[in-house]
Amino acid sequence: MTAPRLTYDPDPDYPRTGRNGKKGGTVALELVVGSDGLPRDFEVVHSLSPGFDKEAINAVKKWRFAPATKDGKPVAAKISVQVSFRLY
Repeated sequence: MTAPRLTYDPDPDYPRTGRNGKKGGTVALELVVGSDGLPRDFEVVHSLSPGFDKEAINAVKKWRFAPATKDGKPVAAKISVQVSFRLY
């Protein structure tokens, strides 16, 4: 089996509450990449705050993947990802 491969990953929007407090960090998610390459079934495994978690999930919903394959056919696969928030 081959793992899914990320092909498109736009940056997350910074939550307003995080911008005001100059907060940053990383949200860790587990999700399923479907055989169509679309992410679904999100679970937050490391939270920063509800606002950051929501923006992390919203960003990852826009991500696209080349799906995992088994015996040359696309299959769904569970993966872990991290979404970083930093102010520059």
